[in-house]
Amino acid sequence: MAYNNGSTYVPGDLAVGGSIVGNITGNVTGNVTGNVTGNVAGLLTMTRNAPVAATGTNLATAAQLSLGFTVVTGADGTVGVKLPATPVAGSTVIIKGTTAGLLKVYPDAAATINAIGSNGAISLTTGVKPAIFIADSTTQWYTIPLVAS
Repeated sequence: MAYNNGSTYVPGDLAVGGSIVGNITGNVTGNVTGNVTGNVAGLLTMTRNAPVAATGTNLATAAQLSLGFTVVTGADGTVGVKLPATPVAGSTVIIKGTTAGLLKVYPDAAATINAIGSNGAISLTTGVKPAIFIADSTTQWYTIPLVAS
């Protein structure tokens, strides 16, 4: 719902010539033009999960991850973690390894990461750069940066 000149309801996008100052705690739908100052709840934040130790040597035994940011420990080139099951497009997982070694990252069953085949793991060098995984659908994940696959 948008208002023009503070009184007349105008359906469509919310356009603000000046700025929005204060808190936004609900959902923002459409386009917002102008400056947003203050807290934007849920819009620019991400869940920081408890650290996870990489485990298992295959998809079935890898440690399960949740959406959001997770620090992963214990990478040694053989153990791994698994991305969340059935994400929606736009779901995001950020992984930061803290152990020097390769970390295997698996999609959930019947899903893919980049151009790797279904259920195939991608190996990340840990302790260097974080990797961002973004779901394009319920069965396709892409990485940023786009890691060779």
